[in-house]
Amino acid sequence: MRLIQYKALFLNEARGKLKELEDIFLQLEKQPDSNLRIDQTLGLLHALKGDSATMNFLQLANAVHAVEEFFLALKHGGARLTSSDSDHLFVLVDAFRGDLQHIEENDTEMDLGPSVAFTMRSKQAGPTHDRKDPSATVAESSAADVYAPLGSFVDVPTDSLEETLALANELIASNQQTQRLHKRGDTGGTTLGLFNLATRTSALRQAVIEMKMIPVRQYFVFLARLVRDLARQKKKFITFAFRDNQLRFERHVLDSLKEVCVQLIKNAIDHGFREGDSGTVTLTFSLKNDKIGLQVEDTGHGIDWAVLRKRAIAHGLLSSKAKLSQRKQYELLFIKGVSSRDRATLTSGRGIGLPLVRAAAESLGGRVEVASNPRGTRFDMYVSITPTLFRALTWQWGPYAFALPLFAVEKVIQLPHGPEVAAPKQISYRGTDVRIMDLYGALGIPGAHEAGLTDAVALLSVDGERTAIALPPGCIEQELILQPLASLARFRALSGVAVSEASTPVMIINHRTLSAL
Repeated sequence: MRLIQYKALFLNEARGKLKELEDIFLQLEKQPDSNLRIDQTLGLLHALKGDSATMNFLQLANAVHAVEEFFLALKHGGARLTSSDSDHLFVLVDAFRGDLQHIEENDTEMDLGPSVAFTMRSKQAGPTHDRKDPSATVAESSAADVYAPLGSFVDVPTDSLEETLALANELIASNQQTQRLHKRGDTGGTTLGLFNLATRTSALRQAVIEMKMIPVRQYFVFLARLVRDLARQKKKFITFAFRDNQLRFERHVLDSLKEVCVQLIKNAIDHGFREGDSGTVTLTFSLKNDKIGLQVEDTGHGIDWAVLRKRAIAHGLLSSKAKLSQRKQYELLFIKGVSSRDRATLTSGRGIGLPLVRAAAESLGGRVEVASNPRGTRFDMYVSITPTLFRALTWQWGPYAFALPLFAVEKVIQLPHGPEVAAPKQISYRGTDVRIMDLYGALGIPGAHEAGLTDAVALLSVDGERTAIALPPGCIEQELILQPLASLARFRALSGVAVSEASTPVMIINHRTLSAL
């Protein structure tokens, strides 16, 4: 008997386990002898098998059991995970995803026997180095669900739900108390009650916003698999680096950026490297003043501008006598139909991808910038701020609250001469003198003497140049919600405004402009 009422929960949890397995398989491919990764795999497989059997999805349960046996043989039989085994495991994950999709749409399963057949062959025939690479089939597939984030769910820790429920209960109690005070004609008590009611309502709203936020790294975990499969298909040796800066966005923002990331990464692998090349593709998320920054950078051979110009002329989009400035040269990249490739592949070459990237950026109120040289290419995309969660060092100076984003801080250094002393002019770090900025002076904060007291400094690194700012006593770390705001261009030391955990406004220090102040 199938517990249909729990199907949605089962599917969500099963897809989450497949994401975890995929991530572990990527690590196992680099460290095939890692007993820790094998143990993690066995734990996830055992849980997935139990859940599937409980729901009476026996095709999936039996298939997972076969894979479990395969990994037990690796653990206890002295066998080694081969390159071909890894390829089969990734195809297997996709087959399991397909089965879950079939269950969701039809309440029936697919035949998973062929997908786990390799586990028997591996037992009987040993290593499988020379067999056909099955990942090529996956890399060439146009099915979007192969490289897709989880469905429209947001994982919320139980503690967060308990805190939100407590806030709701406080809100109800505060409302009831305020009504009683109003009936008794207690004007002062009613005013205080309304204030408490507003405070708790604001706190409840913030708690719900925080629950809606998804860690960038969690959402884009599928990109490592995408890079792996495309690189193998193209016979290139590409390492994927991901810098999320501990940012969290609402799901609709991440959904709108997904195709942009996929397109830019595909372009980097396909156009940036030749067959046999080695290199790195790096995806970085950051906050740039009042914008969300998304950067895709590769260490390939750069854009071949001569070929791109030739293609544009051949398509009648450019005169052969035209002289192009650098800006107009970059514009060629975003003209539909213009590509540096003379032959289209399944991943690129039709001159369609980059125009779509620009259109996506503009639809979000943003822009795309390009930089390229023979050592690589970088695409920077900036889109308008939406409520964004980030961690920061925060402190109070008089009536003002300030924050320094944690991703901008290289290190916090405690001063050796005790708490609450005047900040020194510089500190020594790794044999180099680093200047300490007069931040309160740059901001025009009243009460210079009090603001100048410090017991620690934050070391920052901007474009390879180190600087530091004094942190006042009482500086704490907390999560903030970034809020859209009119331009702060005339306040060079500030980049925006956030809302604290206490629902109060906090001004964000612009770490990139500090060295110029």
